[in-house]
Amino acid sequence: MRWVAPLYLCLFAWPALVFAQAALPVEIIRAHPGSSSKTLSLIGTVEAQTSYPVSFRTAGRVDTLAVEVGDHLPQGALIARLDRTVADSAHASSLASLQAAKARLEQARQARDRAQGLLDAGSGTQATLDTATETWLSVTSALAQAQAAFETAQQGLEDTALHALEPATVIARDVDPNEIVAAGQAVVTLATDGQRVVIVQAPDIAGLAALRAQKAQVTMGQNPPLDAVVTEVAPILSETGTVRVKLTLNDATQQLPIGASVRGQIIAPVPAQITLPWTALMASAQGPAVWIIDPQDMTAHLRQITVSGYTSAQMQISDGVEAGDWIVGAGAHQLYEGRVVEETQ
Repeated sequence: MRWVAPLYLCLFAWPALVFAQAALPVEIIRAHPGSSSKTLSLIGTVEAQTSYPVSFRTAGRVDTLAVEVGDHLPQGALIARLDRTVADSAHASSLASLQAAKARLEQARQARDRAQGLLDAGSGTQATLDTATETWLSVTSALAQAQAAFETAQQGLEDTALHALEPATVIARDVDPNEIVAAGQAVVTLATDGQRVVIVQAPDIAGLAALRAQKAQVTMGQNPPLDAVVTEVAPILSETGTVRVKLTLNDATQQLPIGASVRGQIIAPVPAQITLPWTALMASAQGPAVWIIDPQDMTAHLRQITVSGYTSAQMQISDGVEAGDWIVGAGAHQLYEGRVVEETQ
């Protein structure tokens, strides 16, 4: 009976021994870094490269507002006009004063010339000439003041009308007819003709500042995409918690409608990283991990990794896997430390 016990143990241990040594078929992936690009798709609004507010130099009541938002204005087009009642009165008064000053100057000149003639003829006095000359000088000074007052009134009359200094588009109207405005208060905001930019509000994600100078594309509706470049990334968040990003069109002649909604795509290169399918992802006590295969004995060993990005089908590994490593893909969930595997055909 002494041989029965060893035989009994061998009969039960033999299947386990065979099972432990049998290689498990799994998918084996050779790790290699690959460069790629990441596309960030955002909705934005077309704006002009340059825009500025337009205002009156003087205060008054808006009598006429001749433009609407979206109007394209040629150079010299009327934008708005103030009530001219006070300006017309001041202009008429200054004109009358100027004409009166000119008449007095002519009278003073004639009196001075007459006094000079009498003195030369011996029938006048030097005192009379001196008085006439002094009067002429005083009236000359008064004429200069009247001329300056008239020019000021003339300018005030011209300032009641607001004209476009260059071809531009109205992008905002800040006042209404019959509204009282102060000097310097914005009446409308104009955008100059020329290069267009697209402003998008991007989510606050890591690496956003590195997008400066990266290529982009802008698409409006079903039109072909236009090439652009990222020229500005705001250093602070907006009130909505997003980051303001400016895309500038490469072709300055492309006159997209200001205020139009467009789709912007920023194409950012991604540093060379190892990419693995989701089937390789496992978990350890320290976080994400993968099974690494030792090519010498085909045993599996769990190694912690750092996942830097992902897509719907893959994950990007920034640490923990080196080029040339053998990683288990499909079948990874069946492994344990030291398990012997073989590559599926």
